[in-house]
Amino acid sequence: MVSAGQDDAEDETREGRNGWTIAERTTFAVSVLIVVAIASVAIVQHFSRPAGAVAAFEISIADDLVERRQDAFHIPFTIRNVGAVGAREVTARFEVVPAAGGQAVDEVSVTFPVLPVSGSETGMLTITDDPADHVISGRVESYLVP
Repeated sequence: MVSAGQDDAEDETREGRNGWTIAERTTFAVSVLIVVAIASVAIVQHFSRPAGAVAAFEISIADDLVERRQDAFHIPFTIRNVGAVGAREVTARFEVVPAAGGQAVDEVSVTFPVLPVSGSETGMLTITDDPADHVISGRVESYLVP
């Protein structure tokens, strides 16, 4: 025989044969809250990025620090991300053009895997033409925004 107190206890944990227990309801409510929280964070991050935010770069070539080793000239350079977003797979292209003008006599491409906002990377160009007789320029050819 079942006492009245046991019946009440069963009613508090179940709502009949097809009802949910308190534990099931609690689990469902917590799951819904987690999904809503994750979706809210994604939406806020999407809309918090400034409109038109792009990466922008500055390239500095230290042609006053040229080193000659054997038959090559080594020229240090620095690339900086001065834009509003980070970038990955940043490819910089350097051209060596005679000071008197004309076509590029040498081209060098360098790729950096990641360049965060306000981040910088240094590198070394190695060319065979004397930089004293040439103009060396660099520009970012391509990059991806994460």
